[in-house]
Amino acid sequence: MNGVDKGQIGQQRQEPALQSANTNDSVFMFITRSCNLTCSHCYVSAGPRLKGNMSLDIFGEVVDYFLRQGINDFRLTGGEPTFHPEFDLMLDLLSTKGITPRLITNGIRLMKMQSPQFVLEKVSKCWISAYGVNKNQHRAIGGERSLALEDILEFVGRQTMAGHWVGISVLLTEVSLDDLENFLVLAKKYGVRYLRFLFAEPTGRAMSSKVAFAYGDRTRDQAKIVFDYLDHSITSDAFDFLSLNNPFDLNTAHKLGLASCMLGSRSMWSISPEGDIYSCCFNIYDPVHKVTNVLSDTAGQALSNNNLVNNYAHRCKGLNSNYWGSKNSAVACPISALTLSRSR
Repeated sequence: MNGVDKGQIGQQRQEPALQSANTNDSVFMFITRSCNLTCSHCYVSAGPRLKGNMSLDIFGEVVDYFLRQGINDFRLTGGEPTFHPEFDLMLDLLSTKGITPRLITNGIRLMKMQSPQFVLEKVSKCWISAYGVNKNQHRAIGGERSLALEDILEFVGRQTMAGHWVGISVLLTEVSLDDLENFLVLAKKYGVRYLRFLFAEPTGRAMSSKVAFAYGDRTRDQAKIVFDYLDHSITSDAFDFLSLNNPFDLNTAHKLGLASCMLGSRSMWSISPEGDIYSCCFNIYDPVHKVTNVLSDTAGQALSNNNLVNNYAHRCKGLNSNYWGSKNSAVACPISALTLSRSR
């Protein structure tokens, strides 16, 4: 591999400074089912033909409901959140309440705005999606309407250098270390400072269901190589934030163990466009995991003094090493995460 001695991977650095990336209670607002892309990996199968936008009234009710619970970490997602016809009004509403949400976006509308700062100044963090570490993988999963990978890197770097917290969320399928190194070289070239990596199936689509990120032995071995490369080949000042979803058995195969499991260290809620509340963002639209509706008579007490895993996420096997209950023994939690270099 160019510039990298593979034989040195995992041998040169001292004990890595790893930490769980999951620290705060959070609310994922699925404000629309619509999207301007039809990505093959999308676990809610969003697309231009799907209907369903959260009304501004329900949006306000949800925000006030969680503020009363002492939770103010809101993350706007979808579908494509900027595709919502009242997206700008939602940002304004949050701003009047002193809330700066996080944004998860494919970046298409944002990058075509004359003044994307209008959005970026109202969010605390913005993650823009990339669907591979080379242009062919990115286009194969994101489709022909997805933005060019290098255009995303250039935009993110430019906004970062302008003082905005904008990062790239990168899907990893079958990854060569050469491609990964070339991607990181480009990211550094354009001034990208925040990166996170998520493992998925080679096609981008989950194996056995729309949320089951399962790994065979070959894929898990590859994940370990990628982890070691990132952990041992990235200098501490290369990026301000770098994280990787945990591709290993949460209980036994990694030193952080359960500390990397999102539900092991936080409460995490997802809200449908109709105001239904679910446990965990990957459980969205699964009736088994519906907790309540924000407008229901029982909503007031639904989250009080709850045990998220035991009461609502009862199919979650993450604390017993197999998050999604797959028959494949080599399964990782797709929402667990390791911070490889500390956020500044």
